[in-house]
Amino acid sequence: MDKVISDIYITNEYNQFKLVSGNRKIRTNRKLEKSILEKGILTPIAVNSTLEILDGQHRFCIARKNGIELPYYVTVSKNIDDIIELNNTAHNWGVQDFINKYVDEEVSDYGSYVNTPNKKRRKNCLMLIKNNK
Repeated sequence: MDKVISDIYITNEYNQFKLVSGNRKIRTNRKLEKSILEKGILTPIAVNSTLEILDGQHRFCIARKNGIELPYYVTVSKNIDDIIELNNTAHNWGVQDFINKYVDEEVSDYGSYVNTPNKKRRKNCLMLIKNNK
């Protein structure tokens, strides 16, 4: 017999969830929204024991915007580093994602690199990111 390792819940109570500071910025994803509107949410979001969203913040925002029931499960993952690991299996974090994380955490002088088109400053930021990993 299979072993039950977690439960999946469904809710419309969006206010119980929290976005994690330092996670990727929410971007409009019309393709994902269209898919969810047509098929529903096929993959539950992952939250920690305090209901911070570790994986699925875009699905969460689309569900909240459209009043769609939101499936979720509670995982043992706990923090932003776990989020990075989860997301790197599906879509790697880019330079801007790391910059935003470090700005939110007030690490070094990353604030000066936010949205900068200057290639030299961006290269220096990449070096800072490698040193902070």
